[in-house]
Amino acid sequence: RKTIMKLGNSTEKDFILGSYYMQHNKYSLAKSRLERAMNSCVTGKFKIIILMKLGDLYLSRRNYDLALSTINQLTQYTVPSDLKISIVNLQARYFLLKGLVDEGINLIEEFLPQIDTGNDASYFVKLGKVHNTLAVLYRHKKNYSETIKNYHITRKIWEKVYYKRSLSTIYNNLGDIALVQGDTKTAIEFFDMAMKHSVESKNMNHILNLYLLLSLLFLFFLKQNLKILEKHYLEY
Repeated sequence: RKTIMKLGNSTEKDFILGSYYMQHNKYSLAKSRLERAMNSCVTGKFKIIILMKLGDLYLSRRNYDLALSTINQLTQYTVPSDLKISIVNLQARYFLLKGLVDEGINLIEEFLPQIDTGNDASYFVKLGKVHNTLAVLYRHKKNYSETIKNYHITRKIWEKVYYKRSLSTIYNNLGDIALVQGDTKTAIEFFDMAMKHSVESKNMNHILNLYLLLSLLFLFFLKQNLKILEKHYLEY
């Protein structure tokens, strides 16, 4: 923090602080800093990065008008593949939150064949996020085969680069979809994996949620076994 403060009044400082506040759920402070960064920024690529961060913030706060305005600005730029992935994902998330599920699916499915192959970890993190969004979109359509396929693609990508921050999320998603399909054994396995990664990343809110889900699953699992035992007892 001391190093950041030494930057003085600069676009970089506002962006770094805005990102920091956003990560710690201090959205008003994040919005103020990021908008200041946007207003003072003159570099094209850096402006795109700030706009993407603002779009993410607006979506997280359900401020759809500002989110759409930001997305419209972003689509005017010619950008490299790694930034294009993030912009498409932002657009798809906007469609998802607005209930425009088919539009979101079509956007990503049409974009995926156009993606240039990257080698760095940040590229794979972004690619995983696109497949995760696509999985969520298909889930809203109750297309569970496509949901599971894209969750597993996300899992493989994020495991490859050990994207620790979100591995617990994808394991949780896979556990959740297994539960929806009635596969309690698989659900428990994935929730347990998610719990371990949440503990490692010290994500306390996620840990609490997973603990409750694991408890419910365990009780449900025991209840299933008790029914089987009761059935056999009555038969004899």
